[in-house]
Amino acid sequence: MKALQHRGQDSVGIAVKKNGHIDLIRWSGKVGDFSLESLVNILGSGELVIGHVRYNTMKIKENAGLFSGAHPRFIGGKIVDNSAMYKSHLIVRDADKAIVHNGNIPDLYLPEGKIDTDIILEEYSKKGIFFYLGNFFCILFSCDIRFKDK
Repeated sequence: MKALQHRGQDSVGIAVKKNGHIDLIRWSGKVGDFSLESLVNILGSGELVIGHVRYNTMKIKENAGLFSGAHPRFIGGKIVDNSAMYKSHLIVRDADKAIVHNGNIPDLYLPEGKIDTDIILEEYSKKGIFFYLGNFFCILFSCDIRFKDK
């Protein structure tokens, strides 16, 4: 993720899928603001990992605004730490779904406090596969998707 840091220096996040659940952390700032050792202690290891670095395109540049758009976005789970002590960060345990998304979806109605990635995740949760027109990329983890053994 450090190699992608030039793409976004506003916030960072990582989700780990393991044993039928998803744990995640996201924080404002740069990748190096949390050590690898700290991240392993917080998240452990798992079957799949997704990460995201973000450059805020919503014209919000104060810390709270930068952090409010951090990825991965999630549904379900329990927030176990939501601290602004050192860097604003959020730790979630046992989420049902998590998503990272890069790009913008034009002409999408966004309710207060939501970003386009939240809408993608909500639509997937309701309908399964769906399509939006736009130039973007996303990766979704869902605890209800199983992989077959080879």
